[in-house]
Amino acid sequence: MKTRCATNRTQGFTRVELLLVIVVVALLAALLLPALAAAKRKAARTSCVYCLKETSLAFRLWEGDHSDKYPMQFALTNSETVKLLAAR
Repeated sequence: MKTRCATNRTQGFTRVELLLVIVVVALLAALLLPALAAAKRKAARTSCVYCLKETSLAFRLWEGDHSDKYPMQFALTNSETVKLLAAR
């Protein structure tokens, strides 16, 4: 009966196994990054549309309060600005 000699070698990953794990992780990252970038672009578009909607609402509220004129249709001097603010 043969006895096995105890060696000082511990069980662990070999270099090939470690390289394979790194390659798999890199492949998964390469597949996921474009999807994450697309989601980020979509979120930016949604934010922009929301800001445009809020700006449009603000202009419509202004127009309703100021004789159907938008802010850019007023040519105000300093005294007219004071009158406009006092009228509120």
